[in-house]
Amino acid sequence: FALNDQILGTYSPEGCGIAYWNEDSWEVLPSYLSSDKSMVWAPLEQSGSYRLVWGEGTNTVMLPSELTLAQNYPNPFNPETVIEFALPEYGRVKLEVFNTMGRKVITLLDKAADPGYHQVRWGGVNGQGASVASGIYFYRLQVGSQVMTKKMILLR
Repeated sequence: FALNDQILGTYSPEGCGIAYWNEDSWEVLPSYLSSDKSMVWAPLEQSGSYRLVWGEGTNTVMLPSELTLAQNYPNPFNPETVIEFALPEYGRVKLEVFNTMGRKVITLLDKAADPGYHQVRWGGVNGQGASVASGIYFYRLQVGSQVMTKKMILLR
């Protein structure tokens, strides 16, 4: 849904969401608000009647305005760490882990992803499922031509 003053009236874009008529009542769907607050959308699984709703029960997430890669946590880690990134628009995402020699250890993610906030866990194993040694590793996020890299430490 495109949001403008006529649609919003006195309501705030932050409090809006999308609801689906399920033949009995309006069911609020997880919804996403563009970073410029001009659009709200939700993944739709079927055709039917939808409307904008405000207030209690809405579950609207503000979409990020830029690609970001967060520092993993915990860091140092053992046995597992979490890597989070924010994607401002739909795109192909590749998240890989490298050792200090620049050799790829594992590809954690290589697929198209929806805009929003994402989380990937790494358990300190290589692409064959074997545990890797303690040490410094680098994780690299690539989306289109944008590449971001951060450092993490595994302590066994």
